[in-house]
Amino acid sequence: MTPEYIPFPATSNRFFLRSDFADELCFGDYCTSRAIQKQVRTQLYCGSNVQEPVVDAYDPDLCDAYRRARFFLYCGIGMKDLGTVLAHVTDGKEWMPTKNEGLYKQMIERAGRAYGAPDKLLVFPPANCDGKDWRYPVRAVLHDTAFSSAAILPYATALNYLHQYNP
Repeated sequence: MTPEYIPFPATSNRFFLRSDFADELCFGDYCTSRAIQKQVRTQLYCGSNVQEPVVDAYDPDLCDAYRRARFFLYCGIGMKDLGTVLAHVTDGKEWMPTKNEGLYKQMIERAGRAYGAPDKLLVFPPANCDGKDWRYPVRAVLHDTAFSSAAILPYATALNYLHQYNP
């Protein structure tokens, strides 16, 4: 069965992004394990040292409820009360914080080149986050896993795709 084609806006510049990219960032593990969620949040929100990875600590109820999304959104968010901007991955239901390094950083750089602004963090709000309010970016990367493609879109538009097309 061929996946339904859902077009991005005509003005978007698409780039290749492998269909399992969110899995490579451990999004599925995060959504199916409370222990992994706690570890990730502790490390990123509290700035603690990297701990030994949690292995095979999946929760049956979370595994049963988890359905891999068709669309994912990648962006930076200014965290209220933390005074910092953290990279995030979301399917519209779960928001997983991560670091803007490694695979994530490479994806952001490719998105910038496709958009025509390779030297700018287009999908992050200004870094001078004071921590008093949540800060959202103007743009985000929207990833269509069915066609291994992504594009930078306005944040609100990308979020709408998640809510409209993900199960």
